[in-house]
Amino acid sequence: MPDVVQFIHPGGEHGQDVAGHKRWNTSDHDHRRKFLCVPGEYVDAPDAPPLKDELVFWGEWEPESEVEPVPSPVAGGPRWLHRPYYVTPNSYAPAPQVVLQNTDPFVFGDSFQYTLCRQLRRHRKEGPFFPTALRDLAPGSLILFGSPKKTEGFLLDTVFVVADEGVLHDLRSWPQKLHGRISDVYEDVTMRATYAWEADQPALRHYIGATPQSRVGGMFSFVPALPASAGGNGFARPSIRLDGVIKPSLPMGAKRTRDLAAERVRELWEEVVAQVGSTNCVLGTHFDLPPKRDS
Repeated sequence: MPDVVQFIHPGGEHGQDVAGHKRWNTSDHDHRRKFLCVPGEYVDAPDAPPLKDELVFWGEWEPESEVEPVPSPVAGGPRWLHRPYYVTPNSYAPAPQVVLQNTDPFVFGDSFQYTLCRQLRRHRKEGPFFPTALRDLAPGSLILFGSPKKTEGFLLDTVFVVADEGVLHDLRSWPQKLHGRISDVYEDVTMRATYAWEADQPALRHYIGATPQSRVGGMFSFVPALPASAGGNGFARPSIRLDGVIKPSLPMGAKRTRDLAAERVRELWEEVVAQVGSTNCVLGTHFDLPPKRDS
C-alpha cells in the first residue's frame, strides 16, 4: 500500500561564487535550493490544459548556473535567480574525500526522478549501510520534499508521486539497468555524481514521478511555480499543513505515514494542491533539461 512521506532536505539558498556564476557544489554538508528560471509547462489546476512559459521555482540543481540578483526581494523569497547549465567534469572526485554533489530529486525532462537521498542509512558512523523504507516505496506513494522554518512550518518545494515500482541499481549495474529510462543529463549530473564515492553498499532504487499525461490514482508530480513574467521578484515557498501527516517542527530526516488507502493519498494530494493554489502559485509539471556546455 502507498505511503505519504514528509521529506526534509536543507532549505538554505545558493548564491553566487563569483559575479554572475555559481560553480558545481562540492560541499558535503551544504545542499541548498536554488531559485531557478527554466522554460517549461504548468497547469493552473489539476484538470486545466497545460501552458508553456518560462517558469521560476525553488528546486535542486547542484551543477553550475548563471546567477543574477533578484531586483526587489519579497518576504521569504529568494535573493538570487539561477539559470542552470552544466559542464561535464574531468573527474567527479576533484580531490580526496570530495565529490561533486548530485541533484536529487531531479525535476527536469520528461518526468521527475528520485534515486538516492535517505534510501540508505547506518546504525553507527562507520557501520554498514542498510536500506530504509524510502528504498522500497509502493507505486502511488506521495513524497513531499521541503524544509522547516521555525515561524512558518514546513515549506514545500517538490511534490513527487511515485509512478512505478522503480528499478534497483548499484555501482556496477546502473548503466545497464537504467539505460533507456534516464536522460544523458541525468546520467551526467545525478548518476555519475551519486557513484563517485565507489562505495560498496546496498542497491538504490530509481523512481520515476507520475505526470499529468500518465497519472497514478489521478495524481501527478509538480513544483509550486510562477511564470517568470509574474514572479521575477520571487516568491516564498508554500507552507503546508496536513494534520497527522506533516510535522511542522521536524528538523531533519523523513516522516512516513504508512500503508494508506489510495483514496486517502489522493485526498492528501488534493489538499496540498489546494494549499499551493491559495498562495497563487501554479503547478509546474515539466521543466526543460538544462543545457550542457563546453566550459
